[in-house]
Amino acid sequence: MARMQKQTSPVTRRPRRGDPHRFRFLLLRAHARVAATVAVLAVAGVVAGVLASSGSGSPAPGRVTTASLAAFHRAMIARLDAQNAHFFWVACVRTGAHFDGVAVTRCNVDFGDPHIQAYCSVFRGGRLVTSADDPAIPCRPDDAGYSQTIRTYN
Repeated sequence: MARMQKQTSPVTRRPRRGDPHRFRFLLLRAHARVAATVAVLAVAGVVAGVLASSGSGSPAPGRVTTASLAAFHRAMIARLDAQNAHFFWVACVRTGAHFDGVAVTRCNVDFGDPHIQAYCSVFRGGRLVTSADDPAIPCRPDDAGYSQTIRTYN
């Protein structure tokens, strides 16, 4: 009786060097890796989106309110400390701007070298929300502060 050999597809068996189907096998394997990578990244993106929408990175849900300058000062310092930020001082002032019907407070933070960052803030749901968290909070440049007249004589 003649011995029967089992036929295998070039896709299912691992081709060896010199095999004419080796390139197709390697191409299919590369496509499978790319598809798996895309699937993993898509799942990671969905998970990151869910976490961002429910985590501390998004503005807190709730009613927008304002508070005293001292309350904004304390909240901003607590936030910077929680982020392990290195800063020298925080100064909070009213801006005259309004967001959702409440006054916006601007906290200037000195990070040194001279780098002073402005955070226009309100409280939403009892949590501090800055213009960095919610770009809809108005935070235009402010020229208020120390100024000195310079006189020159000819």
